[in-house]
Amino acid sequence: MIKKKKNRYRSDSRKARKAVATFLKAIGAVVLSLAGTLLLSAGLVRGYHAALDAPLWRVEEIRITGNRHLERRDILNVLGVEKGACILNVKTSQLRRRLCAMPWVRHAEVQLDFPGSILVRIEERTPLAIVHTEDLFLMDEEGRLFVRDRLENHPGLLYVTGFSALGLKEGDFLPREPLQQLKGLLGALAQIRGSLPPQLISECHWRGEEGFTIYTAPSAVPVQLGSQEFDLKIERLQMVLRVLAEREWLNLVTRIDLNYPDRAYVEGRFPTPKGT
Repeated sequence: MIKKKKNRYRSDSRKARKAVATFLKAIGAVVLSLAGTLLLSAGLVRGYHAALDAPLWRVEEIRITGNRHLERRDILNVLGVEKGACILNVKTSQLRRRLCAMPWVRHAEVQLDFPGSILVRIEERTPLAIVHTEDLFLMDEEGRLFVRDRLENHPGLLYVTGFSALGLKEGDFLPREPLQQLKGLLGALAQIRGSLPPQLISECHWRGEEGFTIYTAPSAVPVQLGSQEFDLKIERLQMVLRVLAEREWLNLVTRIDLNYPDRAYVEGRFPTPKGT
């Protein structure tokens, strides 16, 4: 009995059709998956934009604390966040950098208080003196000349000269040694603000190695203080002024030198003692 041979061409044809069908199914699945992803993405994007436009996330309030010299409107202008803007788009790090670029700002923090508030905390620089170099600058505790200003705006600050030759500009720092000396002098003067307020000192001049000389108002009498032991010298100055006031000689003084360990030197147009 003769067996019939299988038709290998028909078998190959079935395999080819099966492979094509499998491929088409795979393509269909990919297309459906992509279509689903696109629809989902579109839905998410639409939902995201809807959330951004929702009144719940709009900036309704900006609370600012810590500012004493800076005006609120100036801070708001630097922040650049409009009322009604979406709080989800606010970048706090960017706002903080803008604030810290302001001369008066020593440190700043910006926080989001959901749903619609921004909290701004500012630490301003503390001016210690007003220093003359190429211009008049306020100087902070670190010795930084941080902003130009005028004497009449700060009558309670000591006016310091003698640094013009150093070529200091806005943003520069006073050299360490004279800064420490000046801080010591300011601390000593703070102890006698009642008897010698800043308004009675017309100028404080730095003379390099010779230290500081203050000039009393209104007659600009120079008082040499040197560069150290300011507490003792200021106490001695109080005693000298008290004696001069008792003798009514204050208007006769032309110079006071306290740059001695244990005494004061006073020059003036004093009356000659009469003999008996």
